[in-house]
Amino acid sequence: MKATSIFLATALAALALTGEARAQGLPGIIENYYPAQLAPGQTTTLNLAIPNGRQNMLTGLEIAPAAGVTVGMPKASDVREGVIWYQIPITVTTDASAGKRTLVAVGTAGKTLPVDITIPDHALMISNLKATSAPANGKTVEFQFTAAEQGTGTLGTEPMAWFSLNCGQTPEVGVVKGKVANGVVTASIPHPRTITGPAAPAFAAKCELQVHATDAAGVESNPITAPMEFK
Repeated sequence: MKATSIFLATALAALALTGEARAQGLPGIIENYYPAQLAPGQTTTLNLAIPNGRQNMLTGLEIAPAAGVTVGMPKASDVREGVIWYQIPITVTTDASAGKRTLVAVGTAGKTLPVDITIPDHALMISNLKATSAPANGKTVEFQFTAAEQGTGTLGTEPMAWFSLNCGQTPEVGVVKGKVANGVVTASIPHPRTITGPAAPAFAAKCELQVHATDAAGVESNPITAPMEFK
């Protein structure tokens, strides 16, 4: 199956597998965050990076308007060149108003400038991720998953599948166009052994594949993960 892949150079982008991350790159504001959508009726883990992190430890988030949104406690994870990544669970009620809201990170040194975050008017749910072809020495890797729209959304004929294939220190990450038949999306990505250069992904017999999708309106799905074994 033909597919156009967009590859990102670092593992940082893998979890933004995601074309929806926002990078600011200046001190005192939010450096990066993803996803940029919070699905109604779900709890979404927001990944957020704060520069000069040790001097400005994250203590909470403010989302405005706040109606229908509950923000959990932030948990720090990776530290990369002074930037601390946090994971924050955010729960949105099913009746929360759709549209753009603002997000502000609150730290020990004060508040950041606001960034945009969106509650879509419908939800895209995916499940049952599995590899359908993963030869040890092939040119491509193929996988499939089930997709279902909730609300007024339209999946379209070629939903985007954002992926991270993690076989070691450097994952293979990117996005491809999928094909839909009877609610099942199939996609094909380059075999990690076919990618060369300084940012070439690691390869191993047993890997982990993470995928999320976007529909015709650009609404993001939940992420799903499945093991993948090359044979």
